[in-house]
Amino acid sequence: MTDRIPDLRTKRLLIKLQELSIGDAIKLAAMPESQVMATQRQFLNSVVASAEGVEDIGAWTAQEQMLVVGHYLAAVSDVGFVVKNNSGDVVGQFSDYLLMEQDYTDVIHQAGELAGDTWHVRHLTGDMLEAIERVIPEFPWLTPYAVWLVAMMAAQLVVEGQDNPAPGDGGPDDFDHYLVERMNILLGFTEADFLVLSSFFFSGKKKLAHFFDMSIHNSGGIVALPKEGAAPTVPPVRFRVHSCLSPDAQGLVGKSPKFGA
Repeated sequence: MTDRIPDLRTKRLLIKLQELSIGDAIKLAAMPESQVMATQRQFLNSVVASAEGVEDIGAWTAQEQMLVVGHYLAAVSDVGFVVKNNSGDVVGQFSDYLLMEQDYTDVIHQAGELAGDTWHVRHLTGDMLEAIERVIPEFPWLTPYAVWLVAMMAAQLVVEGQDNPAPGDGGPDDFDHYLVERMNILLGFTEADFLVLSSFFFSGKKKLAHFFDMSIHNSGGIVALPKEGAAPTVPPVRFRVHSCLSPDAQGLVGKSPKFGA
């Protein structure tokens, strides 16, 4: 059945979803779980039947992509979107994270000035996240949290009046090269200046927040934080595509099934 997944409508998106075929589920289950963003893109390519407003899935923000994954899981899972602890107890649900009243705003936040430059913070897109996942092996000496912080700052912080390319501008590898170059520039800043830039980044990220309060996990990658008012036992959560796969599909590729988000 495909009509059990309601259409997802936001301010700029109208998305119709379809259930995974067993073939697509097996392909996804076989992908390494370390390739979180690449797997998510493959999943979205498989389940999005149509998208109005912004057709390019890679141009959706990280939060919009998370919303689609959560919406799909809530619709097709027998138990809905739930988060379980290591003992298998339910400790969170979709409503503990979702900020549906905070929709996307089409702005680039002016964060501040440093060394004569005016810095802005732009939205983090799915394409940017995939690029980050590809380039982080270039910085093996950074901790997982540090490399994700620097990479996200490099992707989202832009200088007024300078060339600030986005994914899709130029050749297929151009944004990856830009990201590595910008990361190295940021890592060359003095500690004091880097702390100023990181404050610009965090303040801008907060201003651009929509659907979820997104953060960086200590082990790397992004997570959704529980919203204000959620129980103190509700943990940060990753929107894992593998949670959308049936135990049968995962068993066919020799993986133990994982439940919850």
